[in-house]
Amino acid sequence: MSSTELLVEANALPLDIEAELACHLTKQSSVEHIVREGLSTDLINIPRIKSIFQFVVHHFNTSGIVPTKAVLEHEFPNFDFAEPVTTVEYIVEKLRDRFQRKRVENLTLELAKRVNQPEDAMRYLHGEVLAIERVSLSQRDTFRPGDHKAFLRDLQDKILEGMHHGASFGFLPIDNFTGGLKKGQVGYILARPKRKKTFLQLQSFIEMVKHKEEPFLFTLELTREEIVARLSCMLSGVSWDRYTKGDLMPQDYEDMDEAWSEFNSWGGYHIECPPEDERTVMALGLKADKVDAGPIIISQFAYLESTKDVWRAEHEKHAEIAVALKQLAIRSGKERPVYVEAHFNRGGDTMQDLYDFDASKVGLTDMIPKTADILMGIVQSKEMRANQQLEFGVIESRNTDNAAWYIYSELKSHTEFRIESNSQH
Repeated sequence: MSSTELLVEANALPLDIEAELACHLTKQSSVEHIVREGLSTDLINIPRIKSIFQFVVHHFNTSGIVPTKAVLEHEFPNFDFAEPVTTVEYIVEKLRDRFQRKRVENLTLELAKRVNQPEDAMRYLHGEVLAIERVSLSQRDTFRPGDHKAFLRDLQDKILEGMHHGASFGFLPIDNFTGGLKKGQVGYILARPKRKKTFLQLQSFIEMVKHKEEPFLFTLELTREEIVARLSCMLSGVSWDRYTKGDLMPQDYEDMDEAWSEFNSWGGYHIECPPEDERTVMALGLKADKVDAGPIIISQFAYLESTKDVWRAEHEKHAEIAVALKQLAIRSGKERPVYVEAHFNRGGDTMQDLYDFDASKVGLTDMIPKTADILMGIVQSKEMRANQQLEFGVIESRNTDNAAWYIYSELKSHTEFRIESNSQH
């Protein structure tokens, strides 16, 4: 049961949904939602409420604003425009539900009269179903003349709320170039194995926490402990090389503890290694929803599971998963960035190779570049490895050109990843 329904139940009073609708008509955001939904006057039974509704919607459609409560009280002096006790979404759905129930009830009774005339009953049934759908279906996704006003107001509000500053890719120059990974967008970090993809994805995770995005990191390849080990060294600067050899000193433990304390003060985050039967895209999305998390980070693509048990070919399974990841990012009311790690087994020795990347030829699926909003890639030649350097860049993007940066990568004397100054190319 929703919080609104609980509130109504707690008040122990029957809710007059039409009177509640009229109370919502004093609020700009409520009327904008009602207009987007295309709420029909056929759903309103009380003439006085229908008059208020028509007055407000006409005023909104002609001026772009809602008449003030004082204006409404002057125009309709016998109605008390109290503060609503519900959400407008709840009222719209209740009106639709009531309309549909009543029409279906009437339809059922009428069909019973026509039971001996099946052809007539079928025509009547078909017409009634279309009529019910026409009146009660949502039109929230339809853009019509005049809707640009609401769009521009929403755009201004979203910009003020930071919509155009997406989740970090881990480095400020790359964020400035790309705008970050925004809500509703899917990004991939692609490279051959052992090219430090996980480290760079964790760099993004760290910056998201720092900016209070509350990311949820799902590790499907490494264990949770292995991820936390990498974070321990990245946050504290303790040598990853010495960590892997168990060559840690008392001061290292103190440095890691202090680094984690500071990190935890920045904001919330979640790290989980889900069991194998909970690795579908839907399951991960529900886990993030349960804790109201922000960006979802997945490491890695190859270990995501399909909703089906059997596919004719592996690339079909991967195609379904890629489409599901995009659907996860754009879910209405739950839009969030989704950042996915994926590797391929051949090619990609230079950044130009990645610019010419064809996912369908390396055992993945061409649905990755089709559904992705941005593809990031990593290359590291033997010479670059010797110079503690890797190349990280934008392979494809809906909104930017290609670009790459050289990143200094140190894991022996200490642990550090930083962009080399003036290295964008």
